[in-house]
Amino acid sequence: MATLPLLTAFDIKGFDLFPGIEGSGGIDRSVASGVTLIAGINGLGKTTLLMTLLRLLTGPHDLTSAGRPDVGSTLPEKPAALSRDALRFFAQRVADDAKDATAALKVRFGTHELFVKRRLQNLQLLEAAVDGLPLPIVDEAHYQSIMCELMDLSSFVDVLLVLHHTIFFPEGRPGALWDRNAQRQLLRAILLPPPLAAKISELERQVGSADSAARNLNAVLGPQRRRLEEAKAAQAAAPAIRATVKSKQALLAAAEARRSVLDERREAVQAERRAVQLDYERAKIEREESARAVERLKYESLSRVFPKLEDAALLTILTLLAKGDCLVCGAHAEAARQHMEAELAGGICPVCHSPPAEQANVVAAHEVEASRLERLQHRAQQAIAEEASLSSRFTALNAEYDDVLAQIKAMSSEISDLEAELRTLDAKLPRPTKEIQALEMQVQSMEETLAGHKARRAERAGELREALQLVQDAAVEKTGVLEDAFARYAHSLLSEEAVLVRDNIDAGIAQAEEQFEVPSFYADMTSAGRPGMSRRRSPNDVSESQRELIDLAFRFALIEAAEATGASTLVMETPEASLDELAMERVGRALYEFASVGANRLVATSNLTNAGMIAWLFGGPIKDRAELVDRYDRTVNLLTLSAKNRALLDDVGGRYLALLDKALKGA
Repeated sequence: MATLPLLTAFDIKGFDLFPGIEGSGGIDRSVASGVTLIAGINGLGKTTLLMTLLRLLTGPHDLTSAGRPDVGSTLPEKPAALSRDALRFFAQRVADDAKDATAALKVRFGTHELFVKRRLQNLQLLEAAVDGLPLPIVDEAHYQSIMCELMDLSSFVDVLLVLHHTIFFPEGRPGALWDRNAQRQLLRAILLPPPLAAKISELERQVGSADSAARNLNAVLGPQRRRLEEAKAAQAAAPAIRATVKSKQALLAAAEARRSVLDERREAVQAERRAVQLDYERAKIEREESARAVERLKYESLSRVFPKLEDAALLTILTLLAKGDCLVCGAHAEAARQHMEAELAGGICPVCHSPPAEQANVVAAHEVEASRLERLQHRAQQAIAEEASLSSRFTALNAEYDDVLAQIKAMSSEISDLEAELRTLDAKLPRPTKEIQALEMQVQSMEETLAGHKARRAERAGELREALQLVQDAAVEKTGVLEDAFARYAHSLLSEEAVLVRDNIDAGIAQAEEQFEVPSFYADMTSAGRPGMSRRRSPNDVSESQRELIDLAFRFALIEAAEATGASTLVMETPEASLDELAMERVGRALYEFASVGANRLVATSNLTNAGMIAWLFGGPIKDRAELVDRYDRTVNLLTLSAKNRALLDDVGGRYLALLDKALKGA
């Protein structure tokens, strides 16, 4: 049985989206048994925080290069490297490209504890340790093998399957109950010993590969047979020309393949270059606007604080503050500018240097003006940093794009030359008798190869059927556990009655006559519009909230089937989405019950604009002050930990904090 992860602590440092309380540098949190709430409003990074936890475990690889948990009829032997865009998920969220940002995670697997630390800019593995002992080789391949051992799974692909379809539950994605391929592979990974699970995956790949090879070869064989019939009419042979043609065709195919790779690279770089250019232009505008705002505030501040200041004196002072230039003598006086700014911050007169207590013709507002100026200058500095970062990246992308274009131009010229040579050779080439014989041999060889593919497919298919029977047996053995757990959680989560039903389907591994029967679980559910229960076969058969809640019940059932103790972590994004007020109470109670069992952990995000779920995640309204303190201790409050967006800057009275307090109390 698989060993599921228990998150125990995480920290994020140097990531500007999460500066921490009063600029403390980040977030450092423990994750205790029970509920951990991540609370905030739109734009504060709830999804980014959950993605951080996921990517700490997966690293720069996933089931697909886009980072989605998509599964085909057969699994790849190795995980896919994340694409350029997916790797930059964190870097593109901050002005400094996340160049110094790191994140670390502690997670228990049974009696063992894993520590992993990564660079957020590119998910590079920085440190890893098991039970306090650093890994001797800190690279992804070794880390992935350790994860397989800790989770008792056959491959890192299976690790990714379990993380996506059991542990991490993002908003808006159908889970394994609705995805037949994902469910089949998940049952194999969780219910079988790793060697057998690995054997089945390999047999499926071999059957699929042989089936694909047979179909592809059969598609080529038909035209080749027709070509043979046409070639039988040709006469004479030209071996030298024919050999040259064959050599040139091979060179042409290789050149076209290289150009195709270059074209794909050019498109990727061009798309990224356009995006960075837009961001760079926006950053320049922001830098210019923030600089003007600073100068405008300086002018307004001087006018308000020193209302008797003459225009000429005001212009002289402003020029010195803005550019560091003296209009009187023409010198560049940076030290004088810094000294004057320091005096103005303290309300000291820039002309006679008198302190505020001795001044008669001023308005005592320098402290307020200094605070406003500090905020605007901070904004200007951020804008300058972002513009510099984007400018550097845009320059690098331009150089990369020019290099790719040069390579494409050279390759296109080479292809044109080869095509011209082949046209000349083809005009000289007759249809020789030897070509007919070669075609006959080729067709015969292809027919023999096709028979070999079919024989290999049939042989592996027999082995696979025997192995899949063990999956069937394991599913039958666990059906009672799955059905009982699903019914129990579905009753708590749904207003309708729902039960889990096992059926057999074809795995769809091969498109030939071979069929591979595998177990599959469905939900049968009541509805207001028809008597009894009906089978819900796809996400389209239920509402959006029912789709997620049914899959949630299935995840809970899988956790109980995989772990005798039921100990696991569920990381869920906005469980309140698509729910009405009464449903929030029902679902919140069910999640609280899961988190209250043994060492289980629930890490859930909630948006304060729809905060009715929060109190129920903790079991309902508070009974005493100590309970409220505990809930605050269990809350990752992004209102105080994240960088302030416009909504928080406009929230002068702290209404969002009051809303969180009310939600935690269950008022």
